[in-house]
Amino acid sequence: MEARDAFMLYACPSLGALLAFCMFISPMRAVLAVNRRKQLGEVNPLPFAAMIANGMGWLAYGLHIHDYFVFGSNVSALLLGLFYVMTVSKFAEEKMQDLLRNILLALCCLFLAVSLVFMGAGLDAAGNKSLWGSTAVAILAIYYVSPLTTLAKVLRRRDSSSLYKPMLIANIGNGLLWFAYGLATHDWFLIMPNGIGAAFSVLSFGISLMFPATERNERLKQQRQQQQQEQGQLGSFSRRDAA
Repeated sequence: MEARDAFMLYACPSLGALLAFCMFISPMRAVLAVNRRKQLGEVNPLPFAAMIANGMGWLAYGLHIHDYFVFGSNVSALLLGLFYVMTVSKFAEEKMQDLLRNILLALCCLFLAVSLVFMGAGLDAAGNKSLWGSTAVAILAIYYVSPLTTLAKVLRRRDSSSLYKPMLIANIGNGLLWFAYGLATHDWFLIMPNGIGAAFSVLSFGISLMFPATERNERLKQQRQQQQQEQGQLGSFSRRDAA
């Protein structure tokens, strides 16, 4: 086996699995901040619901093709996505809560329907691979496009606070690595969506650079000022007690 083939067959999916975890864990700080301040702010919950769907789709595909790289890299997507949605949804508006509930119900119905087709259609191995691969690709497309659901708001306000840059950067690297692994395994269900997904993430990141996150920066500035004031008050109390 040539070094290039070994790199694409083993190094790329291994790095892809690591970067996928980094991608899925990247919103953790923002989610914990939402839970701490008890306000959703500019955090968009829809990518978290798409993360759950993406994890379920690729877990199913990885199981079907017996690929440990595909399966293992998406366990964290499912678990972290569930954690994010359950954490931030309680602080969202009622309309958003209803939307998240409907998305998760629709996702369950989709997998039930695909499972029934898988059991009853009598497809051969190639047909079953296409069935689960197409399902995973469709869901992955939603996951990559989900950060653009706030694009109209970003362009209108000229503020990219609702686009989370660390997650976008991780999306780009993750897409490119799985694109390379798809080339090595000749799997178009990995090649096509990850290549397109990386392009969408580049577009989202470019938009975030064009329109700085002014609201988020202003909020962080206010939080720092509040913390400094609280520390100053504590210091003055300490000096009074000492006196």
